[in-house]
Amino acid sequence: MPPLARSKRKHPTLPPPARSRVALELTPFAAQGRLALQVCRDCGTVHYLPQEMCRQCLSLDLDWRLQDGAGELLSDTILHHSNEVYFRAHLPLRVGSVRLDAGPTAIVFVHNACPAPPARVRVRAFLDRTGAAVLVALPDDAATMADDVELRELFDDVRAE
Repeated sequence: MPPLARSKRKHPTLPPPARSRVALELTPFAAQGRLALQVCRDCGTVHYLPQEMCRQCLSLDLDWRLQDGAGELLSDTILHHSNEVYFRAHLPLRVGSVRLDAGPTAIVFVHNACPAPPARVRVRAFLDRTGAAVLVALPDDAATMADDVELRELFDDVRAE
C-alpha cells in the first residue's frame, strides 16, 4: 500500500468533528481563549478529559471552573505523519503533554516558541475550524497563535487573547 500523500489543497477538509457531549461544554470558554476544566464538587478532583462523573469518587456533581493553565511541558514531538486528511495538510505539527498545576495531564498542540521540555508553559483553549475546543501550550501570556506559522492555520481566530 502506498504512503498517504500530502494534500495539495490549502484546507482539504475540516478537523475531525468527534467530540463528546460533555467535551462540547468547553466550547464557550475556548471561544474566549480561556481554559476551564471540570472540578468535582464533592472531592475537588480536577478533570481533563471531560467526564460524565468524577473518576475519583464517582460523583455526578462536576462544575466547569476557569483555570490559569499553568503547567509543565513534560514531553513533545513533531508529527510528520497523520492518518487524518486535515492534519496531513498542516504537518509538521508540534504536540506534547503538559502536567497542569491543577492536577491533570493533557495532550496539547505546542507553540513553536515554547522551550524544550521540561519547561513552564501556559495552556489555553481555542476553537478549531469546526468550532470545537482544542488545547494549546503557549510559552507565556504574551504569545498568540499568530506568532506560530503552523498553528495559526488550524484556528479561526488567531488573535484570540
